[in-house]
Amino acid sequence: MQFEDLDIPHTRGFISFLSQIKHDSECVENRSQASKALSSLIRDLSRGDIPDYNNHYIAASYIVQYHLSHCVLAYRAFKKFFDIVDFPDALYVCDVGAGTGAGRVGLALALSECPELPTVYFDACEPSSAMLSAGSCFWSSLPNSLTSRVPDCAYRPGTTLPSDMPANLHGALRIVTAFHISLPYDSAGYWNDVDQSAQHSIRSVLRLVSPYAGLFTCHKGKRYALNKAIDFFDWSDDLSKEYHTTNDNNGVSSVSRFYTDCAADLGFEIYEEGKASVRSWSRHRFSLPKDCSLMLRISPQFAKTLSREPECNTTPKHEQQGETDNRPHRSQCHARRSAGAPAPV
Repeated sequence: MQFEDLDIPHTRGFISFLSQIKHDSECVENRSQASKALSSLIRDLSRGDIPDYNNHYIAASYIVQYHLSHCVLAYRAFKKFFDIVDFPDALYVCDVGAGTGAGRVGLALALSECPELPTVYFDACEPSSAMLSAGSCFWSSLPNSLTSRVPDCAYRPGTTLPSDMPANLHGALRIVTAFHISLPYDSAGYWNDVDQSAQHSIRSVLRLVSPYAGLFTCHKGKRYALNKAIDFFDWSDDLSKEYHTTNDNNGVSSVSRFYTDCAADLGFEIYEEGKASVRSWSRHRFSLPKDCSLMLRISPQFAKTLSREPECNTTPKHEQQGETDNRPHRSQCHARRSAGAPAPV
């Protein structure tokens, strides 16, 4: 599936969510709410402030401005991971600060390149029900060929952290993710209540899941805050790395009618002096967030598995030896270790 194939679901999901919140594009007040929310979201995030994600117009604005690029970001994070460790037979992901569901979309895109679909379990932790609803509308508009990769029966969204993990996780590769979670810029020098909550959420999930790996992204100006949140956990020093993302997909071949016709016509337009119109964002819709870092963390237990020589026997070695532990199984060669210095994602 090409990124441009997300354009039609983007429009359909957005219109579905606006219908759900009873947005009337002919109503002056509603159009004003839409425009102000979009401007406010961009301003707050650029300053490191926390937007009101419980506001439905903020959630809709997030779909306009950030959702597609974060889907691509999550896809590239999962792709980087699978390029290193190969696709597992079973996979469990707990996504902290799931927002509008870009992590689930990114995983589905990455798994669309897998010849044999693994069994997938996915927990999405997002305190804003408005953001979850906006993401659900987008997901419901995607083709079945993509949504079948992370089916609804395997998906548990929640506004609170999970109290337990899904049953039947024996042998599943457990991953914790947090893509651009709300954290303070390093220059802020302090943590407010929301920041403390984000750190607490990540740490609580790491304790619960005890993952084999972690995938975390942030603006490079938030690296200290992210490292502080995740590095209390026991990670392997050898395989845990930081990657700097690069944009190599800006030359999209077509414009998106979502920007040229839909979003602005429905009131989600920028009217501030010096700010580019939403209608001009089209060719940048799949650009990765500026100055983005990907933190890949590997547990010591999983690092031992990855450091073994590849074994092309179809039966995992620990099964041949009669072991029944919970290490992730693979049906092909165990892993492909990355070599050398960290490279761009």
